Amino acid sequence: MTEIQKLQNILNHFYPIVVKNITVMEPGWAALAYKVYTDDGNLFFLKVYDKNRNSTAYILEAVPTYLFFIDWLNSDTLLKGKISKLAHTHDGNIKVEDESYIYILMEYIEGHTVGERQLTRKQVRELADIVARLHEIVPPVSIHTESITEKFQLVFLNTLREWLTSELGRLKPDIQDVLMPFRISLIPQIDELEIRKTELSGGDFSFVLCHTDIHNWNIIADESNIHLIDWEGIKYAPAEADIFGIYQEVYFPEFMKYYQDLRPSYKINMELLRYYMISRHMTDLWEGIEQLQFDELSAEEYISQLKALKAVCEENEAFVKLL
Repeated sequence: MTEIQKLQNILNHFYPIVVKNITVMEPGWAALAYKVYTDDGNLFFLKVYDKNRNSTAYILEAVPTYLFFIDWLNSDTLLKGKISKLAHTHDGNIKVEDESYIYILMEYIEGHTVGERQLTRKQVRELADIVARLHEIVPPVSIHTESITEKFQLVFLNTLREWLTSELGRLKPDIQDVLMPFRISLIPQIDELEIRKTELSGGDFSFVLCHTDIHNWNIIADESNIHLIDWEGIKYAPAEADIFGIYQEVYFPEFMKYYQDLRPSYKINMELLRYYMISRHMTDLWEGIEQLQFDELSAEEYISQLKALKAVCEENEAFVKLL
């Protein structure tokens, strides 16, 4: 039985659909991706998480929570149709799981990933509407909300520091070669995050629901609207956990004009903004090293991820020069 046939059997068994065909799509960092065609002409998007990948273990732990919130947010009239929408199994569940994988089926969003394209003025306004609406929604009293509440704890920082210092020699030579030219700028940022996370954890900040990974590769545009996808990082945190991702975009001033029309009392906290910008760079760096060092990758995947790691380092270097 081929992998595609196995997926088809799983979907036919657990979901109220009859699968006609499944095609492979470009995978994301955390999951494999497939386009599912049903016999009644409907389309679905299937994400498959591999439980055996070391580098995504923390994401797998968060899957039930982020699925809960996607499902819950779709009950909001203003967000419905603008974010990912889950398909439910025969039993009303929002995922299927076996010993090796987690399967998540969503309605397929027709359109194109914005990616390197520029958002139009209309799309910038739509994005501001989505983000502002998300930030106005009061989360439910739930263990899921507690688990995503920002605590300013970056548990990987000590490991990352060791990889850049005393444990550098234990990394694969290719990884060492990428990291060596950038260590002088990376280590002080880790030091800064250690200080800032301690200071911020005692701060009195307003928290809102945040996507935390807003960028053009997580926006799908169709002929009429844009859709915000990939909600694995959803968090209850200061609004800057979302704003930082847009801050360096050319459309940021226009975005903020629309955003503040809807949330007029909001003012950017530059200390929080800086924290989230640096922490994202360090998170991407840590994830990249983990994947290269511990995951089983094909030769092509390894080369691609090595280039991605270098790009993260170069992007961070450019960011440091702007500070």
